[in-house]
Amino acid sequence: MAISNYTELAAAVQKYMVYDDISSEIDTLLPLAEAVLNREIRIRELQSSQQYPAQTTQTMTLPADFSELMSLYEEGESGGTLELVPSKLFWSRRDARTGSGQPVVYTVSNETITVAPTPDAARSYTANYYSEIPGLSGTQATNALLTRAPDVYLWSVLYQAAILVGDETLEAKYERNYEKAKVSLLAADNRARQRPGSRMRSSSSRDGRFKIA
Repeated sequence: MAISNYTELAAAVQKYMVYDDISSEIDTLLPLAEAVLNREIRIRELQSSQQYPAQTTQTMTLPADFSELMSLYEEGESGGTLELVPSKLFWSRRDARTGSGQPVVYTVSNETITVAPTPDAARSYTANYYSEIPGLSGTQATNALLTRAPDVYLWSVLYQAAILVGDETLEAKYERNYEKAKVSLLAADNRARQRPGSRMRSSSSRDGRFKIA
């Protein structure tokens, strides 16, 4: 059974849940499954970047589709990759609270990236990050994860469906299937990143940029 879009996924879910009519619940199940997928799936198709040109303040707003930050680097000859510091330690630094200069560290809190010290001039940055998976719906037919790993999507939704109907046997079965598919996907993605000659590598160069072969 081909699963390449929202309609085909909904049909597949109903086929597996043959004794329970859940066709009307697909739009409830999908956000629940996608919340888990957004927390657990990190693959190269979800890598993205955001430019922040000519910044003069400490803070930058995270992208709307942000899920997890990979790196932050300053553009230009004098730039480089900034060091991530946990929020509690960040604010214990004197240069986070006073003074200015070339930022060397950053932290992420709520919807904001904060650098320290405060930039002493207009400086441009690029954030490399994992984006959220665009949620499937009647108007969003597909996304990168469904194209790459329809099995991961299917088992994730079926696990939520089993919880909905209160079938503990199916719940355990679909959870195992999801975990197996997820591990396989992440392992394959890791191999693809590390393989010589691969098109895109997950590691970044010294200045923080993605390596493209």
